[in-house]
Amino acid sequence: MDYEFFMRAKESRHAYQRLPNSGQPPEWPKYVLLYHAVEMVLKAYLLRQGISEKILGSKEFGHDLKKLLNEAVTRGLTLPHDTQERLAALGGSLPTWQAARSQLIYGYAIRAASQCTRLGSSSLT
Repeated sequence: MDYEFFMRAKESRHAYQRLPNSGQPPEWPKYVLLYHAVEMVLKAYLLRQGISEKILGSKEFGHDLKKLLNEAVTRGLTLPHDTQERLAALGGSLPTWQAARSQLIYGYAIRAASQCTRLGSSSLT
């Protein structure tokens, strides 16, 4: 099952990369694809660590990136400095997202998502 989640993350990341910028921020379609990629790779990691799909889909985690990130880190996921906080900013409320959507953070988040995908790939093979 973790491989299926990982493949969903990879597909969403590729779709994000192929989707052209509209030139009108915020780039909601790209944001949704990026968010989904991060969510799926974290869930793949957590499935690999023994958390059931049922628990990941429950209200305990659901689509909450902050909770998923915290649990993944608790279970051994290591990320570069500030990555956890920057990725968690994607999962905040709309005002949090608007405050954090500068190109620097947005670009950093996609690089971090790519790194998480590579980490997931190496642990899932």
